[in-house]
Amino acid sequence: MATPISLPVTLQSKPAEDLSLMAFAFDRKGQLVEKAPVVKGKADFKSLDQPAREYRFVIAPRHEKTESADSLQILLDLKAYEPVLEFDAKGNISILPVPDSYIRFWPIRKCRVKGKLIKAFTVHGVTEDKPVCRARVHICEVDKIAWLLPKIPDFIIERIPDYVLEPDLPIPLPEPWPDPIGPIALPERFNTPLKPVAGNRLFSPLAAPGATVRKQKIGSTEIKIEESKLAASISPEIKAALSTRNIGTIRKTLLENIQVFHPIFCKIPFLWPYFYRHDEIKVVYTDDFGRFDTEISYFIFGDKPDLYFWVEYLIDGVWTTVYRPGIACHTWWDYVCGSEVTLRITDPRVPWRCGNILYGSTVWVKTIGESTNVSRIRQSPTTATTAHGHVYHEQGLTDVSLDHSPNRFGGYRRPFGGVISIRVQFSFDLPSNNIKYYRWSARKIKNADMTPASSPWMPLANPVAKGYAYSYLVGAVIKPDGYATYPLGPLVVGGSPNLFIIPPVEPSAIAPSGQLFPWWSTGQDTFCVNFDSDALQGDGLYELKMELFRSNGTLAAVAPSVYQMPHPDTFTPIIDAPSVNLELNGSGQAVAFKMLMRFDNNAAEGEIYKIKTDPENDGTYVDASPDCCGFVPYNSAADTNNQVRISFRAYQPHNFADFVLSVIKGTCGDTLASDSAMVIGSTAKYTRNFQSVFSHDYSPKDLLGECSLKIVDGAQVEGKAAFAELLHVQPLAVNGTSQVFGNINTAAAFALEPA
Repeated sequence: MATPISLPVTLQSKPAEDLSLMAFAFDRKGQLVEKAPVVKGKADFKSLDQPAREYRFVIAPRHEKTESADSLQILLDLKAYEPVLEFDAKGNISILPVPDSYIRFWPIRKCRVKGKLIKAFTVHGVTEDKPVCRARVHICEVDKIAWLLPKIPDFIIERIPDYVLEPDLPIPLPEPWPDPIGPIALPERFNTPLKPVAGNRLFSPLAAPGATVRKQKIGSTEIKIEESKLAASISPEIKAALSTRNIGTIRKTLLENIQVFHPIFCKIPFLWPYFYRHDEIKVVYTDDFGRFDTEISYFIFGDKPDLYFWVEYLIDGVWTTVYRPGIACHTWWDYVCGSEVTLRITDPRVPWRCGNILYGSTVWVKTIGESTNVSRIRQSPTTATTAHGHVYHEQGLTDVSLDHSPNRFGGYRRPFGGVISIRVQFSFDLPSNNIKYYRWSARKIKNADMTPASSPWMPLANPVAKGYAYSYLVGAVIKPDGYATYPLGPLVVGGSPNLFIIPPVEPSAIAPSGQLFPWWSTGQDTFCVNFDSDALQGDGLYELKMELFRSNGTLAAVAPSVYQMPHPDTFTPIIDAPSVNLELNGSGQAVAFKMLMRFDNNAAEGEIYKIKTDPENDGTYVDASPDCCGFVPYNSAADTNNQVRISFRAYQPHNFADFVLSVIKGTCGDTLASDSAMVIGSTAKYTRNFQSVFSHDYSPKDLLGECSLKIVDGAQVEGKAAFAELLHVQPLAVNGTSQVFGNINTAAAFALEPA
């Protein structure tokens, strides 16, 4: 049964400013049982079920870090006061006043924290820094080194001089690694280092030019620093103190000069758990322009706050960590209150969602997937290109170059494949009675070889929903973790099948009661259709069209300017859809937006063949090495002739692939006999046959080069050398965001030696 306990709280002397205090009760196991505010000189505990002497009480100022603390040790680290309880004959509690030595640490100041999230987005070769909106930013305060130093084990402290004074020597690490003294967020991924704002000290590879990162594998037994200008910049006085190898002297030197050591320590993950810990003090959300602005409090005795930030983003309805760099290298030391922090996100899962609202009645057809501008899909039926002596038609192809999937030779050479999503933005005045629904359809008009084909229109009717996040009330507390989806279709309206509703600009128009402050997780963009192109009627050229429908389900004819497309070169500003992308009725109104897309769902193939030689020099080539050892003898008497044949296969059924062949000699990186091209035909160096096998004959002298002859003991010795063949075949099909099929990478080796 709970017994009320009242803990009297007084102060040795009145502080210069009012303090709001909290009292905490912990059981003998160190578990937090209850906390209570100090009101009018006492803290009333109402749920304790043991006598007061069974508990440890601590008193601390009210602060984000103390109120969220559930550990006795954390509170003591924050200069909380633990009184000694005295009891009178009736069991009443008394304690001595909180001493001034604690009170002087307790005043709290407010600090404005401002920042923005950005990411470099590339849409069809145009890269711009764009804001990341509706992200969740966690603001953490990093513990002061003065709190941590006394707890760092001596065997860690005694290694510090080795890291600083002998940076070129291997430094042994204990195995297994000791347990850290507290929680530490090791990096999930290393993002682009931040640049410091004026007045803020942010240590990172960019903030310390000339620093060489330690090359290490976590868990290995040694760390090697090849070079470090940082270590060289340590003053003679600090070096002298470290050279004493005295644990107490090293601790004192670290405490007095910790800002000097941060750039060195941030390269040594082994030290992070001991020197860098943090506590979360605030969670905020970025606005539609990627900004956040909030206020935190901090203890005066800690001087200016040291802040660390990590970020989550809503991906498929789940808050997912997308930015959490190493705390040691990405802390804003002595943060200048009110200054702006810029966090650069690089996680590829974070999309561009912070679009401005379109006004009027506009349908902006933007991209295929995330990154392929619909204005960069070739629509002309007469455009053809010659590559390596062969003609291919560009119609329905795109020239996009994607991250990790370059368009190596440029031009309109890339078909589409895999699962296709089309991104559209609807304007402020939609939906309306005149334009409430849309429908996508497709029909095949040419086969894979670009001969004519004919097929009826088929609806693209896979279900589509648009997700949104919202807040909700739990008691008097607002929780921001709600997520729901709004189904768009397919629907049957007025007898018209496979219609999809146009979502409103703000989800508040569709969110039910109780879902507070809703916002679209995809911003103003809607992936309004998705389909598996491999489930269409075979590879080839397809016409896709988007139609608009009234609220009663009848087809709407609209002004051509309703349909907008991105600028082909800069993406924005948007432009009116050209006539080739519109289907007009007899009155000059648009009854559909249309575009041509070529689909090819075939992977590429690649293989390196054994080296062949012509030992009789009569044009008959045979495998030079019937086993797999790779030694290739050559006829030194006729080494000026083409005796060595290099051959490989690089293939894609409709030639939508590129290859890169590299032949590397020896250990000095010399490249020769290398080539790169589209797989469509012969190149200037390699001849392609009807089986897509590329080959070329070389003389041993050309391949050996400076290795062809050597003088040993005054005698001329015939040459020999080892070679590596590396073949890379890149299929070109894309889904708009990424390459559909993986690259082919294969390697082989051979060595030329005189027969």
